[in-house]
Amino acid sequence: MQLVVIPLITIGCGVLASILSKKAWFAPIVTFIITSLDELYYFKHYYSKIEIIIWDIILPIVSLAISLMVIPTIKEKKKPPVT
Repeated sequence: MQLVVIPLITIGCGVLASILSKKAWFAPIVTFIITSLDELYYFKHYYSKIEIIIWDIILPIVSLAISLMVIPTIKEKKKPPVT
């Protein structure tokens, strides 16, 4: 469950934040914060040490890639037609 739900939620929140702000660089920041908070909670309750894992790096990169594809299409759709 954690391998499916957590990435979908974190990437989804990051992409949604970038769509609302219309800035692609906002997505990896939001994704990193949410992923890091989840990891802090998980490691604090189940392990004695806190460490950065590979998901903290991969998920923001995926979020940035998706937002770089979505933001230009949204900006292009909102342009008025040239007559």
